[in-house]
Amino acid sequence: MKQILEKYFQSTNIIIVLSSIVVLPFILISVFNNPSADDFCYSNYGRDLGYFGLQKEAYFGWSGRYLPTLILGIPNLISGSFVVYKLVPVLLLVALFISVYHLSSSIFSTISKKNKALLAVLVTALYLLQMPSPTQGFYWLAGAVTYQLSIILALFMFSYIILYVNTKNIKFIVVAILLSILVIGTNEITLVLVNLIYGFTCAYLLFINRKLDKGLWLLFAVILACSAFVLLSPGSASRATSYPGNQQFMYSLFKTIKATKRHLGDWLPSIVVLLLLFFDFFSKTAQKIKTPRVFKVKLVFPVLIVFSFLILGVFPVYYSLKWVPFRVVNEVYFFFLLGVFYLAFVLFFKLKEKKKTFVELSKWTRIGLWVLVCFRLGGDNNVRVAYSDLISGKANAYNKALNTRYTIIKNTKDDKVIIPKLDVFPETIFFEDIKPNSKHWINSCYNAYFNKAEITYKPIK
Repeated sequence: MKQILEKYFQSTNIIIVLSSIVVLPFILISVFNNPSADDFCYSNYGRDLGYFGLQKEAYFGWSGRYLPTLILGIPNLISGSFVVYKLVPVLLLVALFISVYHLSSSIFSTISKKNKALLAVLVTALYLLQMPSPTQGFYWLAGAVTYQLSIILALFMFSYIILYVNTKNIKFIVVAILLSILVIGTNEITLVLVNLIYGFTCAYLLFINRKLDKGLWLLFAVILACSAFVLLSPGSASRATSYPGNQQFMYSLFKTIKATKRHLGDWLPSIVVLLLLFFDFFSKTAQKIKTPRVFKVKLVFPVLIVFSFLILGVFPVYYSLKWVPFRVVNEVYFFFLLGVFYLAFVLFFKLKEKKKTFVELSKWTRIGLWVLVCFRLGGDNNVRVAYSDLISGKANAYNKALNTRYTIIKNTKDDKVIIPKLDVFPETIFFEDIKPNSKHWINSCYNAYFNKAEITYKPIK
């Protein structure tokens, strides 16, 4: 009996079970998701301007981010009962897991599929647990394809870069180049972070080898060209001047430092606890694993790069907008999370080569850390909120209320429609509703989508 219990209560099994519990509500709640804000706007633009007309209008009018516009302009993406819209978060969650798994596979060619899956589900769960806004990360389409999709594509891109460096197979660099074109076109923060990571990688390889492979040079040129295409677009220039009082250096620096301190306090403790538990298991199975090439670097350089994510990820946004949307912080957190895992692996393999132990937990230390994990899961976090939205019926009531709205709008022949005001707001999936001011841009997009002159809500008695 003792052996059976020890088998099923190994750290690896507990991590997989708890991580699955973390991910599950975010998949289930997608059934109740509905479009909002920009989602309706892009649907209108695609309908009124045509698919290619929208691309031109966006690039020259308000944004150089070409990939989100290419996706959001797809005809009938937001239509009918919004089935496709409800599927998108599930597809993104699955794609996130696969992208982390693929990255793990490109680095560790000899570890088991179970260990790769363990690493992928752990990273995914930690991201969902602590990301500032699941709503803006997965459930609001305009935000999801701009930021969350960029993370997924970037992971695949880095995977193929690693495969190319290790094998020199030309097909891998071709795929990496194609992915880089997509990645750079998502948003400016991804653009900055990808240029930083890849620029450092090229500089390091150039320093070590005294030369750089032609394929890597070509990829570097494509990344720079796409970056220029985004940043120098008329739409980006217009966007930069649309926020009065921005571009204040000292204000942006102060806010960045303050945000960095807060983010470290919010994110790092849980990451460290789960890293200790992960490496307590991993160190027992990694004795025969040779140090992957990607971890053969001096620790000081990646430390500087990883912690610079916290600064370079938010400073440009404070400078441009004077505030940082949660969807941006989501991305900064993910890159920081992955970066801390990378640093831990670098340190682990450096100590392993010196025949030293990275981490070896006693039985009671391990139990104590699992107790901390349980307290974290039971505290104020995204997972608890997601389960609450499901179990309390908030998500279902929200979906029913919106379906009632859609029916009223569809059955009303007048150009002016009065709809019930929402009185339930599931935090996990709710983003924006129409405003009391019928001239607000969200209302305008809502009106145009349903082909009405004015849609307003009646107050709740």
